[in-house]
Amino acid sequence: MRAPGGSCGPADGPTENKVDEYLKLKALVEEIGDDVYKAMGGNKAAGTRVRKAMQDIKNTAQAVRKRVLDIRSPGSAERGDGETPSAPAHDQGGNQ
Repeated sequence: MRAPGGSCGPADGPTENKVDEYLKLKALVEEIGDDVYKAMGGNKAAGTRVRKAMQDIKNTAQAVRKRVLDIRSPGSAERGDGETPSAPAHDQGGNQ
């Protein structure tokens, strides 16, 4: 199944797994809409829910950013350790 509003990539398969974080982020934003308006109207409990949801949104957005970098950087997804490859070591010694 293709993601709502999406128009690129195959319908099923690896691409679908790659957009999971994005779809979660989108759902979190949509779910908190009513509470945002309640909080702006002075509802303290709604404000607490909004702040908690915003933290979840922040963490999910970071996961999306990481996924995009993993896709963009060749070789980093295969590493699986979340680390970027280190630069090759240069000989620091003198001529021998």
